[in-house]
Amino acid sequence: SKGKILNNRDSIIAMHKEWFASKTWVFNYTVEQTIIKNDFAIALLAYNYQDIDEHGKPYEFTNLLSLLFECQNGEWRLIFDQNTRKK
Repeated sequence: SKGKILNNRDSIIAMHKEWFASKTWVFNYTVEQTIIKNDFAIALLAYNYQDIDEHGKPYEFTNLLSLLFECQNGEWRLIFDQNTRKK
């Protein structure tokens, strides 16, 4: 798959609306590690993603997903995520 940077709210919302409208994908995950500090938290997930490509061929991959959260005005907000292919 091709990676891309989504760096504004509208592009992130549009990508997720399109993705979540699809009924062909499966996302299974486990939380590998969490670190929580006063205003920041990190979660590391291992996940397996399964879907069907535009030609009808099934595919899957396993990745590590790092999520960085910041507490802003008393609310936790996702401020960064990074997917890395797990081999």
